[in-house]
Amino acid sequence: MLVSDINPFVRTAFKMTIASNSHTLSSRDCRLFFIIGGSGTVLVNNTEYPLSAGTVMLWQSGTIYRFTSSPSLDAAVVCFDYTFDNSGYLLPYSIIPAENLTPTDIVSRQLDFTDAPELNSPMILANCGDMLSAVEDILDETLSPSRYSAEKNSSLLKALIIDILRRRSTFTEFGKIDNHTSAILKHIKANYDGDLSSTALSAALNYHPYYINRMFNTANGISLHHYVINLRITHAEHLLISTDMLVSDISYKVGFKTPINFTNCFKKKNGMSPGTYRKLFSHLK
Repeated sequence: MLVSDINPFVRTAFKMTIASNSHTLSSRDCRLFFIIGGSGTVLVNNTEYPLSAGTVMLWQSGTIYRFTSSPSLDAAVVCFDYTFDNSGYLLPYSIIPAENLTPTDIVSRQLDFTDAPELNSPMILANCGDMLSAVEDILDETLSPSRYSAEKNSSLLKALIIDILRRRSTFTEFGKIDNHTSAILKHIKANYDGDLSSTALSAALNYHPYYINRMFNTANGISLHHYVINLRITHAEHLLISTDMLVSDISYKVGFKTPINFTNCFKKKNGMSPGTYRKLFSHLK
């Protein structure tokens, strides 16, 4: 999917107070959180991030997360899909522990953005207080709907998502290394099932291994190793849903050296085994 294809459907938007939760949660659809006040942390994909006023979070459906707060966090929440394909699902917001998910709880499967890979993984950006007015516009349109509210909210949210992507891109030193990171990303996507070690990439792209790792992390906000793991798991998720291949065969096909390593990485990202994931999401094939 391309950014130009985004046509968001805002399912609901509201303000809430987030208290610490001992459960690991899972998003039923895509989520945008904007922290209005308070402080705390969020644990996403086994990584903990600090939260304070002005922090914005954006991730796709099925993302596993857990909040902690000191003592609470005030937030604006937007529940949405990147398209109107599932606009018939007008489900109320609810918090569901990841271990209690059932197939009917999942609204839409994860998408793969080819021109904005940042959207394929959770984004947590601090110091985005200037985006509050855009979030409030979505809240106002949702709480006081009128003619064409869905269409207006769609345009408002798409503009906000693009602003988040632009803010994210400031880590690339105003585009000076975009061509290099683009070449690395292109090679990784074309060879995700092969050897993608720093040494192999260095030989293929003629960059020093240390330079590749530092440049990639600066541009994408994630280490090369974690990006490759997440990309392989994304391909595995598609195969689990769309085929009847054995889990072990899928692990080798997407580039993992052993099924055990694949299962461990899959559980870290999704909070469940590949077999459980297949049962939960098979209805979305």
